[in-house]
Amino acid sequence: MQGEMGMGMKYRDNCLKQVIFRLDFTREIDQSRKLSNSFYNEDIRKIFSLKQDLEGVLAEVSFTTEEGSNKISQSQRKQTSYRFTEDSKSKILVLEPSVLILSILKYIDEEELYKIINPVISQFKATYGNIIVKRMGLRYINNIIIPEGNAFDWSTLLDGKLTSGLEFPRDRNEISRLMSSMELKREDYAIRFVYGMFNSEYPNRIARKEFALDYDCYTREETELKDIDDKVKLFHDEIIKLFEESIGQGLREKMGVISE
Repeated sequence: MQGEMGMGMKYRDNCLKQVIFRLDFTREIDQSRKLSNSFYNEDIRKIFSLKQDLEGVLAEVSFTTEEGSNKISQSQRKQTSYRFTEDSKSKILVLEPSVLILSILKYIDEEELYKIINPVISQFKATYGNIIVKRMGLRYINNIIIPEGNAFDWSTLLDGKLTSGLEFPRDRNEISRLMSSMELKREDYAIRFVYGMFNSEYPNRIARKEFALDYDCYTREETELKDIDDKVKLFHDEIIKLFEESIGQGLREKMGVISE
């Protein structure tokens, strides 16, 4: 699988486990089957060959104050969501009353990403109108798995600052998990970066050479649908830049540099 990791760098393979694109709306959309069928036009059907209607019940809790005492009331209402996917289930789109979530499990390159997101946003706008987005996020989850070598030796694979925590315990062989996070605040968006040795065999001690690089780029500023495409490109470029700053030449060689 060819993987383009941005900024002009292309790799034969990448470490991406999942890419998640998410929009949270300022209000609920009409969840009628008529509109969902309208959304599921020919362009969407080319990407997602399967459509599934999901019926559920949403529990709501409200708090009120009466005569100096607090009163809790509960209610339930039916909720319909829609799930679009294809045979391999490597691309999944979920449309709920107040959120749209796209999950990609086999990432190829950014052009492929745009070929999915652009028609989805275009048809969503045509069906539901110019809904205002209160939160938009693009998340890239990388799982680096090296089948050989010392589980704690990342010297040529990652920037040493990401593994400095390994120097703290007197006996690193006792570590069962080592995860860290940082949040970066840009002018009109933020990035949450979670990284470390997640250990797929937790709570056992770390025995496998695995490392997670999880970048979540998002904005909580209200955004119109027409501006989503530009933000997707911005977020993608920022995530890829951070990824390239996180890794070393040893990992680039393992992924196989195709072109720069």
